[in-house]
Amino acid sequence: MKIALVGAELEENLGLRYIAASLEQKDHHVKLIPFNTRHDIPEAVRQATAYDPQVTGFSMVFTGRGREFCQLAKALRERGYQGHLIAGGHFACLNCERLLHDFTAFNSVALGEGEDIMCNLVENLDDLSRVPGLCYRRPDGSISVNPSTGNPEDLDALPFPKRTTFQNYFGKSIANVLSSRGCYRDCAFCSINAWYKQGGGKKFRLRSIENLVAEMKGLYFRHGIRIFNFHDDNFFHPDPKTAVQRFDQLRSALRREGVEGIAFAVKARPDSITPEAISILDDLGLFRVFLGVENASVRGLRHLNRKCAVDRILNALKVLNDFDTHVAYNLLMFEPDTLLDDILINLRFMERHMDNPFNFCRAEVYSGTGLEEKLRAENRLLVDYFGFDYRIRDPQSEAFHQIATMPSLTAISMTWDFITSICRSIFYSRC
Repeated sequence: MKIALVGAELEENLGLRYIAASLEQKDHHVKLIPFNTRHDIPEAVRQATAYDPQVTGFSMVFTGRGREFCQLAKALRERGYQGHLIAGGHFACLNCERLLHDFTAFNSVALGEGEDIMCNLVENLDDLSRVPGLCYRRPDGSISVNPSTGNPEDLDALPFPKRTTFQNYFGKSIANVLSSRGCYRDCAFCSINAWYKQGGGKKFRLRSIENLVAEMKGLYFRHGIRIFNFHDDNFFHPDPKTAVQRFDQLRSALRREGVEGIAFAVKARPDSITPEAISILDDLGLFRVFLGVENASVRGLRHLNRKCAVDRILNALKVLNDFDTHVAYNLLMFEPDTLLDDILINLRFMERHMDNPFNFCRAEVYSGTGLEEKLRAENRLLVDYFGFDYRIRDPQSEAFHQIATMPSLTAISMTWDFITSICRSIFYSRC
């Protein structure tokens, strides 16, 4: 069977590439179609209709792009596409029934990780009731939801993602990799956590070191990859001692296989960072950590349900800076109940850590999250599921937010520091 998978390809879309590999393992034919902006609609429609797949899957992860994908679905139908159109990803999953009700171009929505769902779908197009984890429209127009059997626990059983092209930094190829899936926390603003709850099953899962190294070894020797960008929601194990043991095993296994002279980037919570763990990762080639600080105010951390103490944030920045690691962080400085005192605390935090590039913004509201539940109960949600809005309860804090979030130079600062860090890693030490 022919399947088209459509999604953003600003960098490797691992979600679609894992699904593609799973389908191809079962002898199906898969075409990946890039869709990066609304301006790509005509070309995406052209490619999809020329390929004429029986099933087309949309990677609808981000709320901000939800309407663009709906426009693409409508354009495909207007061009005469008759195949099954399924949406997946965080935004589609968490708004599945509303999406199918409002946009008849879609036939179904996947409720979790897509490998098993897509493989089951293509084998049961004649009877969608047999596909676990599927929200779909019946012939009579009603919408049904099949219970999910849960996201797969054994990540080692998945085929490595389909690889076609790679990005380059200064002549060095970079590959995106996942060493785990899910997150073990329950932050109020996070759609990732809400999505894993919807999909069911174990939320946080790890690949074995042997399986991870086998993929990295193949990328290293067959494709010349020297930079690895880990897309894990949190690269660290929740137990610090286990994290150190895991990283030590990774270092030993990579060296045993001859994978040396590499650089890599990860994402982490501040309470994951320890000198012992960073020492091993630094020895392996760690050059960048995106640190989820989110808020420097105790009140703000509590409102966001971060479960991370301020002293752990300060310790994480100190450890990473001591190892001369490029560390960038984000502050959700504004949340529904922010006060001016909280803003002042965050401003002082930024002032004391000006050596590290950062960004600041408001905690946005996504379907299925704790923030949505809170604001809906308080009747404070504005607009609709394509982009919920709200006003900060304190008028002075809301006014400050409107002024402070005008276009700024923070993104430029972060980009420049990232470039200088990777240059140093590639040309002077690691590669």
